[in-house]
This record gives sequence, C-alpha cells and structure tokens, in this order.
Amino acid sequence: VELDMDVKEITFQVTEDCCLKCTYCYQLHKTPNKMSFETAKKTIDDLLSDKYETLNRNTCFGIVVDFIGGEPFMEIELIQQICDYLFSEMIRLDHPWLFYTRLSICSNGILYHDKRVQHFLDLYGNLCFFSVSIDGNKELHDSCRIDHEGKGSYDRAIDAVRSYYKTFKVMPGTKMTL
Repeated sequence: VELDMDVKEITFQVTEDCCLKCTYCYQLHKTPNKMSFETAKKTIDDLLSDKYETLNRNTCFGIVVDFIGGEPFMEIELIQQICDYLFSEMIRLDHPWLFYTRLSICSNGILYHDKRVQHFLDLYGNLCFFSVSIDGNKELHDSCRIDHEGKGSYDRAIDAVRSYYKTFKVMPGTKMTL
C-alpha cells in the first residue's frame, strides 16, 4: 500500500423515498424512484476496471461505498445486492481494494429493526460505518423529524443507536441537521 494514496468515497443514492416527512427536508419532491441494480452493476464494473480517472486503483488504495436516500434502508435488498456483487467481483478479479473497502450508511433509524436490515447487518455490519440522524434533544427532534402519521421519531432513532452499539460494541455516528 502506497502511503501517499487516499481512501476515496463513492456514493449510491439508492432511493428518493423516505419513511419520514421531516419539516425541513431538502428533498422536497420525494418519489418512489430507486436506483436500478443494472445502474449500480455498471458503475461497479467501471469502477473495478479503472474507468474513472480520479477513482481507481492507481489513485487510491481503498474505497468507502456510501449509501444514501431518502432513507437508504427502504432499499436494503438493493444495497445488499450491490454489496454482494461488489465483493464477489473484487474476489473474482483479485482486486487490491478487497481488504480496503468499507461501507457507509446514514439512516433515520426507523427501519433499523426490520429483519432485512438486520440480515444485511449480520452480513456486512463489521464493514459498515453506520450513523443515525438525530437532530438535538427529544423535543426539538420530534418537532421536525416526524413520520407520515405525524409522530416524532426520536425514541426510535435512539433505540437504533443503542441496539447497534449493543450488537457491534461501536458507537454509531450521528448526523444532525441545523
């Protein structure tokens, strides 16, 4: 590994949809649109064959694959399909990033306990930088981060943080909107 090379990040926006309707959301026109696996597959194929000038095995020694939304856990099956393909291709190609690839997901925490999310974390949790959006104290958070029924989401977000910590013995990151 060359010490002057960096780890670089590639971001997949897997969905525009969300299970919350935050009062200040910058995605004003949420839709059920989602990334196709074909788009992700082509991106991975191009990435692993060094088609990107600034993101290839000659410009970095590893990558962080970031998944965002809307709420990325709404497309957890797609995320798992992408990760399965990425890692299987790196193994097949004996790619130098295999041991220097990590995943990143920032979630609102609402779907954390979904069995599909838990299955994904069972497979990839040790490679994942996980963070939960928490916007201040309970009163402030619940006044802005509300679900489709108008209920605050603070307790569910905190529960996701605690559950993740209990499982992985690592405190997840937090993301705050001001």
